[in-house]
Parts: sequence; structure tokens; C-alpha cells
Amino acid sequence: MKILYVHSFYAPFVMGGAERTLQRLAEGMVERKHDVRIFTTADRSYDDILNGIIIYRRKIRNLYWHFRNDLPDKISRSIWHYLDRRSESMKGDLMAVLEDFAPDIVSFHNLPGLTASCWPESKDNSFRSVQVLHDLN
Repeated sequence: MKILYVHSFYAPFVMGGAERTLQRLAEGMVERKHDVRIFTTADRSYDDILNGIIIYRRKIRNLYWHFRNDLPDKISRSIWHYLDRRSESMKGDLMAVLEDFAPDIVSFHNLPGLTASCWPESKDNSFRSVQVLHDLN
């Protein structure tokens, strides 16, 4: 099965448990002989391979890449979240990967930086998809 995981960050860029969980899941699926790929954000666009998994790292189209420990001021964060709601550029980057890889399933995880507009793009183009929820305290 061809699986595309979509998540804000992927190793070695780890903010917490969601990234570690996704990495274990993706690597476990590779061990089971599935064709696994990752679509994620970065400070620049490039493709990468880690533990047998192709990773599409795409430059975030926003004020800043949110993989950081220091928080920008409230106004910058508000603008960042507003822009993140509908990013046509990030949606276009995802569509290019979907068309090229043609996964059997798209597994969405945390989406900040990737835009929620990725959901309808996947559905409108007949890709089966699932949204995985993390951080449910």
C-alpha cells in the first residue's frame, strides 16, 4: 500500500510526542513493506530520505517557519495563523506530491503550517484520507 503522511514536522525536527509517534508509525509501516512517504514543512524546500522513507520537505509559505522555541509577538502570531488558514501555495505543493506519488491513502496529522485547505484538496481529487488527532489532553 502507498501511504502519504502529512504532518507539520518530521524527524529530525521534533517538537513533541506527535512527531515521535508519527515516525514510529511510518517506520513500522515500512517494515511491513508499505511504500511510505512524508509531506512536511521546512525552512526551505528539498527532498530527503530517512530510514528508507522519502520526505518531501516544503518551504513554509508564511511569515516564519514555526519550528522554533522563541515565540514571536502576538500580532505576528495572529497574522501567521490567519495566513495559515488558506495557503494556496502549500496546497499546490501537496497537490504536486499527490499527483506524483498517487497514494492509496493520505493520513493527515498536525497541520499548522500546512493549511487546513489540504483536506478538501485530497477529497476533491478522490484520494482516500483520514485525519489523526494528537494532543488530546
